[in-house]
Amino acid sequence: MKIKYLKNAPQGKPGDISEVPDLQANILIKLKFAEPVDDGPLIEFLKNLNGTSVVDDFGSLVEAQKADIGPEVVAQKPIQKAKPIKPKQTRTSKAK
Repeated sequence: MKIKYLKNAPQGKPGDISEVPDLQANILIKLKFAEPVDDGPLIEFLKNLNGTSVVDDFGSLVEAQKADIGPEVVAQKPIQKAKPIKPKQTRTSKAK
């Protein structure tokens, strides 16, 4: 992804335009060190309920994946009803 640096960074000075990997570019954009040059799609990361980013077991940010589920797909799946459970019958012992 092509980015334009807004602040001093290890790989560029303000105003420099460079091609960097998408993940690195998105991190620089999130940290306000750079801005995207072309209007490519930005990677969206999952957020916790408190607004912090979700991190996987290896310390990487988790990307949000868009689901292809529309109302027509949901309507096609039949809803399965739970089968009633019969109560267990217990035998009573005869009094002696």
